[in-house]
Amino acid sequence: HSWFLMLQWVEMVVAVFFTIDFIMRGCTWPSFRKFLSSSQNIIDLLSLLPFYAQLCLSQYMILNFGKILRVLRIFRVIKLFKYFADIFLIIAFVCNAWQEIILIAMLTGILLILFGSLIYFAEYDPQSKIREHPPVYSIMQGLWWSMVTITTVGYGDVCPETLTGRFFGSILVIISMVVLTLPM
Repeated sequence: HSWFLMLQWVEMVVAVFFTIDFIMRGCTWPSFRKFLSSSQNIIDLLSLLPFYAQLCLSQYMILNFGKILRVLRIFRVIKLFKYFADIFLIIAFVCNAWQEIILIAMLTGILLILFGSLIYFAEYDPQSKIREHPPVYSIMQGLWWSMVTITTVGYGDVCPETLTGRFFGSILVIISMVVLTLPM
């Protein structure tokens, strides 16, 4: 319970700080109308409104409206973007390379489905008396193995045991290295 009170105080201090910052920036702009039309300032305002609305309307608040106000607090995170120039660099990269990103995602999806199915059919043998539990007992587990192999994570929870399965695994590792290291 004490943590909850501490977090409420922290939220109040942060909201007051951002309010003072918002008002001071608004007072120093040449035109208050232009200040309010800036997208960054709209985000700042939207991130402050839930705190003050909840403060003013806490006794009269309908439960769902309160939840909506709490969700609007996410705008505070967006406010941090203006402090990180690298985030804008990443956003610019994604905007400029979206076709290549979609191509890599599609190739990865095709490899997932193809090799997930191949490893299942290579490893699963319902007539086998030697292995009670085969390493890949469903196509979904084959897809899991395929994703772990493509991303070169290699947890080791699913490993091919047959020569055919190991061959497919080797081919998948080589293909995924080529696909994931392609220059865009």
